[in-house]
Amino acid sequence: CAGVLYVPGNLSDASAHGMALFVLAVFLIGLACGSAELACNYIVIDVQRQSPGLYINLRTAFYGLSCMLAPLYAGALFRAGHSWRDVYKYGLVVPIILLIYFFIARYPKLEESAPSRLDFRELFRTAFTPTMCWVYVLNFSYVAAEVCIATWLVEYLRVMRDMPIESGSTWLSVYFGGIMAGRFVGGFFVDRIGYVKSTAIAIVMCTVCIVVGILWPGQLVFSLAVTGLFLSIILPTATALVSTMGLKNMGAILGLVFFFVGLGGMAGPWIAGVVNDWLGLRAGMGTAAVFCVVMLVSLVRIKQLMRAK
Repeated sequence: CAGVLYVPGNLSDASAHGMALFVLAVFLIGLACGSAELACNYIVIDVQRQSPGLYINLRTAFYGLSCMLAPLYAGALFRAGHSWRDVYKYGLVVPIILLIYFFIARYPKLEESAPSRLDFRELFRTAFTPTMCWVYVLNFSYVAAEVCIATWLVEYLRVMRDMPIESGSTWLSVYFGGIMAGRFVGGFFVDRIGYVKSTAIAIVMCTVCIVVGILWPGQLVFSLAVTGLFLSIILPTATALVSTMGLKNMGAILGLVFFFVGLGGMAGPWIAGVVNDWLGLRAGMGTAAVFCVVMLVSLVRIKQLMRAK
C-alpha cells in the first residue's frame, strides 16, 4: 500500500509544474512513508516477539543510514548537472524494487489466536488511558527535538559559531551518523538494561549535550552533533515498550503512536523557528532541551502508572 502511494507521488513530484500538484505529490510521499514506517514496526513487533527493542532499534538504524546517503546521492546528481526532478526520478528505482519484493514475499507463519473484531469503543478506552497519553507526549517531544536539531543545526553553527555551511553540513552528517550508530549498537543493550531505564539515560545525556553545545564556547559545540547518538534509541525503545503492554488492536495503537510522531516532526522545527524570531537562535536551539525535559517527565509518569497497575 505504501509503495503504491509512493510511486505515483514520486512521479508527480518529479513532473509537477504547478504548486497544487507539487503539494499533492509531497502529501502522497509523506502518506506512503508514514504507512511504511507503521507497517515495518508492526511487522517487527509481530515477528520478533522476544526482543522487540533490539530489532526495532536495528531496523531504525537504517533510517539514519538513509539520512546520510540521501543527501550524498542528491549532491552527486547536482554536481553532475542534473535537476532536482532527476533526484526524484532516479530515486524511484529502490521503492519499485521493494514494491515488487513485498508483493511476492510471504509473511512468516506464526501462532496466532483468532482475529478479533475491531471494537472502536474498546480501542478508544485502550488508546487513551493516562499511560498511553503520556506515551504520545513522549513520542511527540522526541521527534520534535530530533527534527528541531536537524532543521536548525547548520543555521545555528553558521550564525552563532561563524562556521561555513560546508562545516555545518558535516556536523549534520555526524548527527545522523550518530542516530544510525546509536540505534545499531544500542539495540543490543536496551533489552538487557530495560526499556525505561535505557530511555531515561538517553534523555538525560541528550539534555546535557544540548546544554553544553549551546552554553559552552569553542570545540564543545560538537556535543550538539553527538546528541544524535543518544536521541537514537528513544523512539524505537519507546515503541518496543508499548509492545510489552499487552494491548489489544496493536496495529491501531501503533497508528496513533506514529500520528503523534508525525505531529512532533511538524511542530518541533516550527516552534523552534518561532522562538528563534522572538529570542534568537540560541534560545531556539534550546527548545530541543525543553522537549527533552518533557520527555523525561513523560517517562517518569509512564513508569509510575505502569507500577500502579
